Amino acid sequence: MVVTVRKVLREGASRGRDAERVKLKLEINVESVDYDKEGSVLRLRGRTILHNEHLKIGQFHTLEIELHQQFVLRKKVWDSLAVDALQEAVNPAATADLAVLMMQKGYGYESALNKFLENVLQAFLNHVDFNVIHCAVIASSDLTHDRFHKYLLLEAERRQLRTIIENKSRILLVPTTSGYEHSLKEVLDAPTVMNLIKDTKAAKEVRALKEFLT
Repeated sequence: MVVTVRKVLREGASRGRDAERVKLKLEINVESVDYDKEGSVLRLRGRTILHNEHLKIGQFHTLEIELHQQFVLRKKVWDSLAVDALQEAVNPAATADLAVLMMQKGYGYESALNKFLENVLQAFLNHVDFNVIHCAVIASSDLTHDRFHKYLLLEAERRQLRTIIENKSRILLVPTTSGYEHSLKEVLDAPTVMNLIKDTKAAKEVRALKEFLT
């Protein structure tokens, strides 16, 4: 079920037909699914099962669900596989096999750079769980990833951050042409990365992501 806005035609006072945009609550029995990667839109096509004054039950309709748009998903039977898949989609980090940190060179004073490295370190500690993932990748197009890696290991020794010290062999450095999202494919092509995740679910997802990015 999705709340959406649709243009409908109404009979005017002069017997003409006026277009008006109204908010509708639409529910369909999904028959096909399509994803538009350019617009980040999920398109669901099926027959309507909820009656309203503008659409009859049984009419074919396409719902477009945008990123972060709320919707209601119903199934007659929720088996364990479906529930697990839904929970994983809601919180992918809980079952992730691979973490990737993409970095890009910037400009600033040394004091600002040190603050930046510390902020990235805190984010790394908060989001990278070595009890779940197989490896973490730090990537950049210059020496930024190398500088952060050195900072990470030095601070881990100084503060006795056991999660970093005990897993430093699982933290990989990968050079890329940029620090932007489109260079993620270069990380996924790195043999050192694939060797660590080759027997995991992430390896299958990497192959699917490569197809998606191309």
